[in-house]
Amino acid sequence: AMRSEAAVALALFLCGAPAGPAYCRNVSGTAQVTVFRALSITANRTLRFGTLIRPASGSGTAVIDTVGTGGLTVGGGVASVASSTHGNADFSVIGEGAQSVSISVDASFTMNGPGGATLTVTTTGLTTGTGSKTLGGSLGSASPTADVVVGGSITIPSSQQTGAYSGTFNVTASYN
Repeated sequence: AMRSEAAVALALFLCGAPAGPAYCRNVSGTAQVTVFRALSITANRTLRFGTLIRPASGSGTAVIDTVGTGGLTVGGGVASVASSTHGNADFSVIGEGAQSVSISVDASFTMNGPGGATLTVTTTGLTTGTGSKTLGGSLGSASPTADVVVGGSITIPSSQQTGAYSGTFNVTASYN
């Protein structure tokens, strides 16, 4: 204990004097941080293909676009039941105002149906609101809502198992 007290006393003596040796100097450092609010994503609308009739032979397609609430286009023998509801998915992204974010959507996902049957959905290249973008507003406040609209396409073969299908996909947002 005597040695450490002597070392502290010696250090105070050498560096504590106003005109101490050249090796005893100090300087103040600075620190900075910018704090962002967490990004939030809210699902407003579900991607719906409605009720479709499989083709009598071969394969056909159904496409939901990203215009408005999502128009349905069918081809290759696929038909739509007129009374069924279809439309694109819609999401709201909110974060720190005036900040750059990247928003992405899964390129494809699987919908599962009866008896282990599946359908693969390819999200359309027309997906709007994705990629790198700068949120509106200003630092220190929540951004206005950034809208993300997702459409998709499916291929239905004439042998597709009938029944209800559902699946999930991811919309991801991160600060750049």
